[in-house]
Amino acid sequence: MLVLLQRVQDTLGRTSELSGVIPSQAEILWDLESPAYVEVYSERDNLLLTKGERRTGWVLTETDLSGAGEGWDSPLRLRSSESALETSEGAGTDSLLSSPVMLHLAAGGEMAPRFVGRCAEHAGGADRATRG
Repeated sequence: MLVLLQRVQDTLGRTSELSGVIPSQAEILWDLESPAYVEVYSERDNLLLTKGERRTGWVLTETDLSGAGEGWDSPLRLRSSESALETSEGAGTDSLLSSPVMLHLAAGGEMAPRFVGRCAEHAGGADRATRG
C-alpha cells in the first residue's frame, strides 16, 4: 500500500515517484528474510479496521514513513512478537490506508465487508458525478 505515497527510497538508495495521493514519502530500511508477524491495533476507524480492533498482520519490509502532515495521522499501532514496545504505523484517513503491514481480509471481523462497502460508496459517488 506504499504506492499511495509521493515517493519511496529503497535499500540501495534508489528513489521512485509514486501516485502522490498521500503527501508523504517512505524509506525502505531493509527487506526481511521471512515475514515478521505483528499485532495490529486500530487507533481509529480506517479503511480496514474500526477503532479498537486487533488483528495479526505481517510485514516483509521495515520502513520509515515521514511527512504525511495534518489529516494523515497513523491509524495503526504495531507490536511485534519479539518486543513489548508499540509503534505507530501508516498514514491514512477513514477511506485510505498506506502501510507496509499486510492484513488478510478473511482474518475475521468486518474487514472484507468494510473494504467492499467503502469501494461501493466510492464507485457510487463517481457514478453519480459522471451522470451529473
